[in-house]
Amino acid sequence: MTFAEHLKSLGFSGIRVFGDSISAGFNASHPHLAWPALFAAELSALTLRNHAIPGTVLQASPLADGKARADNGVSRFAGALLDAPHRDAILILYGYNDARYMAAPDSMNAKSFSRDYANMLERLIEAGHAERLAIGSPPYIPTVVSQLEVPALPARHARALKSMSVPCASWRRLFASSMRLSTNG
Repeated sequence: MTFAEHLKSLGFSGIRVFGDSISAGFNASHPHLAWPALFAAELSALTLRNHAIPGTVLQASPLADGKARADNGVSRFAGALLDAPHRDAILILYGYNDARYMAAPDSMNAKSFSRDYANMLERLIEAGHAERLAIGSPPYIPTVVSQLEVPALPARHARALKSMSVPCASWRRLFASSMRLSTNG
């Protein structure tokens, strides 16, 4: 059973999306072609609440200036996802900006990303959202990363993407096995 089929079987009130520019639909050729809109259309969802903000990071760790980045996911998720009791599906995709920020490697790193993501997931699960929760991370596909001709993606960013995708992949497998879901649907 795919996650979409699972949600349909549960009955849900809408979809809440949380993340960075990828989830906000940045660079989609048309708004209706962004992945959240396509997913909502697949489910015939009545409401799509997209709480994604381009340029944000998940981590609340200090940046090079010693302050947390404004609008980070940790500071926003309770207001966006736990604001009131609901039966919405929750879709989270974070990590590209976390992997790209290299100015404070002692605080902004894969360990902090994993810690903050896990804490957020624990709170969502405690609030009763486990069955309607889908998570993602930057996909690390070595053949694609090595073929990118983007000067903004030096080797250290590729290593960061790889290190941040590992815990999310483990969490996805854990959720999928506990709910008997396909990890690619």
